[in-house]
Amino acid sequence: MVGQAVRDYIKSSKLNDKSVDKYYKSVKNFLFTAIKYLLKIFPLQDPLLNKASVAHMAQRDSARFGQLEYFIKRFPVLLPADSI
Repeated sequence: MVGQAVRDYIKSSKLNDKSVDKYYKSVKNFLFTAIKYLLKIFPLQDPLLNKASVAHMAQRDSARFGQLEYFIKRFPVLLPADSI
């Protein structure tokens, strides 16, 4: 999706349909390439990220204990000193 300023510019510039189609195809290709790159470099399968929703305050009521347990086992420093 392109912003309103781009759409306004396209209208005001009187570009022909072929040029507009070429522009939108280029934008689409750029976005697909960028998304493929992000999916490749981000560690989306990392267990830490998969269980991180437990740290989101808005989701704390729906978090499962297994998510919290994962963090406690991986980062024992999170436990209060008197519980160790």
